[in-house]
Amino acid sequence: MAVFSATLALKKHIKELRKIAFEGEPPESSGVGGIPAPLPEEERERFVKTLNDLEHIVDELMEKFKPASGTEEASTNLTYIWLSILLGKMEGIVESIRPEKLEKSRGAMPDELKTHLDNQTKTLLNLIRGLRSTYTTARTSRD
Repeated sequence: MAVFSATLALKKHIKELRKIAFEGEPPESSGVGGIPAPLPEEERERFVKTLNDLEHIVDELMEKFKPASGTEEASTNLTYIWLSILLGKMEGIVESIRPEKLEKSRGAMPDELKTHLDNQTKTLLNLIRGLRSTYTTARTSRD
């Protein structure tokens, strides 16, 4: 199930990469200001060729490792998979803004901000990890 979960996430990223390269549309979760532009045509062609190769491999893995269901009905298993993927991404984002990580790359921050950020990131991580331990792909046997 872990390989299938990873392929779902990779397919979503491939879709977002195409939108960025062709349309200059940032990922839905982007908080970055400004308006990106599509890649220049020549560069876009090189990028898309490699992206297509990548997608082909991901598609093969997805087909090989997809869960046996026999139907195209809605699946709680897929819900658990997506919850786990998105919670994992959230965990990674929060980990990246922990004060000790930020200070390594950006320098010291004022003590008041550091304390506040440390407390909030610990709380966020506890909440996310709690959800993730409940809704992990390892629990897909519920269906």
